[in-house]
Amino acid sequence: MRFTRFLCLTALIFCTVFSLPRSVTAQTGGEREHFDAGWRVFLPPVGPGYGAAFLPEKNAPTVTDWVEPNAPGVLGIGFDTDNPRPVGSDRTRYFNAQGNFYDRPQREISLHWNGREIANRLCPVSLTAPSGNAVRLHLDYVPGGADLTLAVDNTTVYDHFFVAEAVPSKSTFTVGGAKPMSLTAKWGGKHFAGVKPIRILAFDKAVNDGKHYKADGEASFPPNTKGIGRVICTLTLGETPAGLDPWDRIGHLWLYDDSGEAFEVIRYITPYRKSWEWKVDVTDLLPLLHNKKKMQVDCETYAQGWLVSVRFDFYPGKLERVPYRVVNLWNGFYDVGNWDKSFADRVTPKTIPTDKETIATKTRITVTGHGQNEDDLGEFAPLWRKVHSGGQTWESTLWKTDVYLNPCRPQGGTWKFDRAGWAPGSVVLPWEIDLTGILKPGTPLDIAYELQPYRKKTEKSAPARHFLASQVILYRKG
Repeated sequence: MRFTRFLCLTALIFCTVFSLPRSVTAQTGGEREHFDAGWRVFLPPVGPGYGAAFLPEKNAPTVTDWVEPNAPGVLGIGFDTDNPRPVGSDRTRYFNAQGNFYDRPQREISLHWNGREIANRLCPVSLTAPSGNAVRLHLDYVPGGADLTLAVDNTTVYDHFFVAEAVPSKSTFTVGGAKPMSLTAKWGGKHFAGVKPIRILAFDKAVNDGKHYKADGEASFPPNTKGIGRVICTLTLGETPAGLDPWDRIGHLWLYDDSGEAFEVIRYITPYRKSWEWKVDVTDLLPLLHNKKKMQVDCETYAQGWLVSVRFDFYPGKLERVPYRVVNLWNGFYDVGNWDKSFADRVTPKTIPTDKETIATKTRITVTGHGQNEDDLGEFAPLWRKVHSGGQTWESTLWKTDVYLNPCRPQGGTWKFDRAGWAPGSVVLPWEIDLTGILKPGTPLDIAYELQPYRKKTEKSAPARHFLASQVILYRKG
């Protein structure tokens, strides 16, 4: 108790608080409301770090831990310099709450909204530089939330990161847990009034357990999506009367169009014995989100499972480029390393027609690697992949090294290990490639996906599997 009170007192003494008055009258048109701040902080080589937050001017909640500024109605940023490697025996280190198994640098910056951490990243530069660190923050309020950019010593850590449902309010910008120097902060633009979205419920606590691998539902989307500037899908895994599944499972939220073709809306990996909630921007799928559509939750489990809820929030606004067509590329599990039929034989090139009104296009390729045994490590094997289109090539490695920073932590199981494109308790983010530079409106677009050649050690061993769900999005002028 004394230690906690001391930290609170220290934060009170060394905080610089900027009260930022502004109009609360809703206005339309003009430059959208934004916020800019800059400061310099000197941190000791060893210490807990510090934080910053927008605190409501009325009835502001108490922030008890500035490194993790979680409080209702508060948008916060945490600067963490204390995340040591787990100690103990191998078994203890595998399963305990400490996440930094690979002993990576202890310099993490996390984002928090409404009492929960929503993102955490390893900062590319030291947060304990002898000369201190200069921090720049820019915030835009946009339909459906806030757009946040943050840089340390001119190195960008978050670049236009969308914080779903963060709304403007009369607030005080506060830095706590450290003494900032040269702090400047100001609002700009016209006040952005919060608006209520059109809310569509697709699933309400649908049972997903050992007896119910799939749940079918129907969503009655708006008949016309003109004037929609953002669509946010909220996916919630709740506890069942029998408890929570102890294992991580792969799950999918599918939407079926009028012809019966399935489109993956969200790929998620369940946490080890934990409930959770995610908010995902699905505006790119707007061409599919109108009228009544069949929906399906698909997650194969053999235990208690979860109660699954899904809703869509449609926010009014203007898009500079409007998605008007979504085309599937490759969907499903594909064996990797088979002796008889290669990955390339199954994932063949596609040709996508475009229209003369097409002004932009991009691919969204969601991939996770699965399967493991002594000969074949699909879940724990990094492989490069390439996309070829219009004579150009883009390359990345299917390997996720920030699993231990997943906001859904700690968990049971091996939640902290690097994996092939996913983390327990997370939504899988697609590999997005903007193809607009090679677009010739009205001319078909050829797209090919190539995976690093790989062969199982023995012919009869279980194969690794990559689950692909991929689309091309075509846009017209808004």
